[in-house]
Amino acid sequence: MNKETLIGVSIILFIALALIGDYNIQQMHSGGFYRTREEVKTMGDVVYYEEGLYATVSVRELPDMGYSTKAYGLFINGKGQGSYAITDLRVNLLLAYLPKLIKPETENALIIGLGTGTTSGQISQVTKTTTIEIEPKILGAVPYFNVFNLNVLENPNHNLIIDDGRNYLLRNAEKYDVIIPEPSDPWQSFSTALFSKEFFELASEDLNEEGLYMQWVSIYQMSPEDFKNFYKTFSSVFPYNIAFANIKSDESGISVPFSTSEIILIGSKKKVELNEEIINRNYYLLPESSKQYLDAIYLSSGSEIYDLLLFTSEQMEGYADDAKFITDDKPILEFSTAKNVLNQNPKEVINDIERFISG
Repeated sequence: MNKETLIGVSIILFIALALIGDYNIQQMHSGGFYRTREEVKTMGDVVYYEEGLYATVSVRELPDMGYSTKAYGLFINGKGQGSYAITDLRVNLLLAYLPKLIKPETENALIIGLGTGTTSGQISQVTKTTTIEIEPKILGAVPYFNVFNLNVLENPNHNLIIDDGRNYLLRNAEKYDVIIPEPSDPWQSFSTALFSKEFFELASEDLNEEGLYMQWVSIYQMSPEDFKNFYKTFSSVFPYNIAFANIKSDESGISVPFSTSEIILIGSKKKVELNEEIINRNYYLLPESSKQYLDAIYLSSGSEIYDLLLFTSEQMEGYADDAKFITDDKPILEFSTAKNVLNQNPKEVINDIERFISG
């Protein structure tokens, strides 16, 4: 069989398979290899599905979570990127409101990554906000999360720009009081460039001298060594930092106990004053509508938010002295965290931090 005939047969075979094959979106976008068959069975229909230039975006119904509306989960390339689950909402709302709770004078914010739109929608209730999103197909998924993102795409206090976040920072001349990157997991190649020392330095240039850099840290897929490498890299650019847990197992208001799976790491170029009194005072300055959303995720006071505090940079001095830097040329998290996708144990990171702090 000559080359031309082989190509012709291949094309005919491809067309035939496309016409008669079973292209099952439900199975293809069920969470991939890190979800069990039983977990997949609890998921409902795929209600949104689009293949974009940079990512495949889907939204699925999730099991009933006690809301007055259906619950949904957002998947990017089959990987969960946000949902109505309390652990996800805690991250979104803490990213949105901690800047105002720490520095009520915050006036503008930059968010890299729209996702469900929840962080952008909540923070734009209290701060002029710009969100950078690389994949336009995300926009069709956002309305499924309007109950928490407050119709962010219609909010006049919110500006959406379709662009690559890192390239935007390279061109940008504006300074921000808050920068919040919300990339996907560091083991995914399209996100790993947002976890490097060079990216933090780039973001630092666009941050006001008193500004805050808010970093979501997925410790559920990190070993203690991974976190030490990340913390050393982060603190080399933002020497003053504070960390909050997304949730703690000993919270009295939550009937079902959760373990800390993610950290909100807040970095600054200058020392940040923080205590329970400051958080409580600034909590009462929030709009009543914002407090209602925080109350819905069992954060009904400034004290309950302050109780999520894990550490300050003063407590962590020396913690990562022997760790490695994560750089553009050596994106070590891209490879090391991939090993933990099927062996998630965030408690190891928390225990390591607690052991160091306790001496």
